[in-house]
Amino acid sequence: MHSTVRAEIRRIEDTVTLLTALQFEETPDLRIRVFVGYSLHSCYTGVEKILTEAHRATKRPLPVSEVWHTELLRNSGFILSHDTQLELARLLAFRHVFRSHYPTELDWGRLKPLAEGFGAIMSGTISEIEAFLESQP
Repeated sequence: MHSTVRAEIRRIEDTVTLLTALQFEETPDLRIRVFVGYSLHSCYTGVEKILTEAHRATKRPLPVSEVWHTELLRNSGFILSHDTQLELARLLAFRHVFRSHYPTELDWGRLKPLAEGFGAIMSGTISEIEAFLESQP
């Protein structure tokens, strides 16, 4: 589990570095908005992979319902604090929007607050995941 999770953390950190280096205009052009949306989507998906791996490694059941993404996050209190779960729930909600809309429909008003707080959210999430890893054999 450790090597898989650490590799995923590196991919998330690389993406966060790219995203946080951007200087956002009032409303960036479509290419930047799509890049930002894809980055948020990809990093949340990476966190979800880590949570899935942690559930398997600790022999916790994985949710199987239609809302398994939400349940996985809710059932991750053994890794993530409640505050982090709430922050990630915002990214999960965005990911649903990103997956079900065309790129031209990305709303910068909704995307910008997530992008601006993204580095801090991922930093806190990664810290909690690393603390969990250190507690595991």
